[in-house]
Amino acid sequence: MALMRRYFVTCLIAGLPLAFMQLAESAIAAPIGASRDELPKVNVDPFATNKDVLTTCSAKEGTLQYSLCLGYIYGLLRRDELLRWTNPNLAYACELPQGVDADQLRAVIVKYLQDRPETWHWTGAGSSLYAVKRAFCRPNQ
Repeated sequence: MALMRRYFVTCLIAGLPLAFMQLAESAIAAPIGASRDELPKVNVDPFATNKDVLTTCSAKEGTLQYSLCLGYIYGLLRRDELLRWTNPNLAYACELPQGVDADQLRAVIVKYLQDRPETWHWTGAGSSLYAVKRAFCRPNQ
């Protein structure tokens, strides 16, 4: 039960910044009295494709996008960690070596995606996890 609670809290925390970003963008960009058709089109998932991940994670340190990127990476790795605990056959990446920090993970993912523009239309989560796996996991892990 505690594991399920931890997973729920992690998912909730990972999703909150996204929800607040959506609210803030809509509130700032929408003129008062605007009809639904006049509201700005906002990407609901800034991590849907590899290009979205690359754009968000290439932002300068201290920006909202940079923070969202770190939260996204943290959420992906926590999800994978939960899978390693509950069903190791479903886990994708490995346990990270000591000393690997969030900015290093961000840099690995950005570099991997920059080097592969032909994959920018693929889903962002799988490629992000693969970049981490490729950089930090031994071949048989």
